[in-house]
Amino acid sequence: MPDTTDPLVSVIIPAYESEATIANALESVERQVVDFPYEIIVVNSSDDRMPDIINQSFPRVRLIQLEHKTLAAGARNHGASRSRGQYVAFLDSDCVVEPDWLSRLVRSHNDAFCAVGGPIENANPGSIYSRAGYVMEFNEFYARSGHCGVDHIPSGNLMLRRETFDKSGGFPVDFPFKQEDRLYSWRLVKQTGRQLLFCSDIRVKHNHRDSFDAFTRHQRDMGRGGAEILKVTDLRGSWLIRRRVLANAALPLLPIVKLTRCTLRTLRRKPSEILRHPLVLPVMMLGGFYWMRGFAAGVNAAAGRAYANERNGANVSD
Repeated sequence: MPDTTDPLVSVIIPAYESEATIANALESVERQVVDFPYEIIVVNSSDDRMPDIINQSFPRVRLIQLEHKTLAAGARNHGASRSRGQYVAFLDSDCVVEPDWLSRLVRSHNDAFCAVGGPIENANPGSIYSRAGYVMEFNEFYARSGHCGVDHIPSGNLMLRRETFDKSGGFPVDFPFKQEDRLYSWRLVKQTGRQLLFCSDIRVKHNHRDSFDAFTRHQRDMGRGGAEILKVTDLRGSWLIRRRVLANAALPLLPIVKLTRCTLRTLRRKPSEILRHPLVLPVMMLGGFYWMRGFAAGVNAAAGRAYANERNGANVSD
């Protein structure tokens, strides 16, 4: 159970309309087997049953209730500003962790790297949409053997020193699109001159969208976020996004390139996701179409309107 007296680690969970998943997430975090104190902070910005669930079943959890719908990035930053741990560990409200998650994070942390984290696994593989979403979004983060330096780790399985987080300025609240954690990783690497440490044995299970509407909407949002990130970074493909005519001409090819990479990486590292579930491929093709629509919207958004959706509460949860 967490001990909030002088915690070594602060676990921060942003939440928005997460009453269906928060109990499982908190139960898994409270079951950590560690020899150090840690605290759990949930930052909620919706008017659902979250406060009742936490007050009744998780009295040791610190609930921060925000008055207005808040982006996931802002919720994480708010939680970090109220935390007391030497380290801040970030988890999403639809994730669950193993009992050794925190101990592995702390034990693996290495100051030669700016942060530490690990792979994301599928917590609800029963849906074909969930499987397709998992392959499309997290194929870069399949478990590999050992540890290695990388340039991005998802915010749902990430820990860094509080001092490093404060110096970084936190997650980008001025980016109201999906994949804001990729932008944060990019900024973190640029600022510190160090990579992030990816550890194959630090795993988190994530609940993916399991319906047609949720899956296609999310893929569209991921495409939009991917295009917007390329506008403000030097990541691979940024040269293309800055040449709008060329980017529009290449749009029909981009989903093919993306899906080919996802498929080949999956067949190499986790072939059962496709070989045992061949229907995943046509659903991925469907997702690629919606991803392209979102990417096209990002390509063609006027510079002055790049962040026009910020006040509309885009990307409030992951």
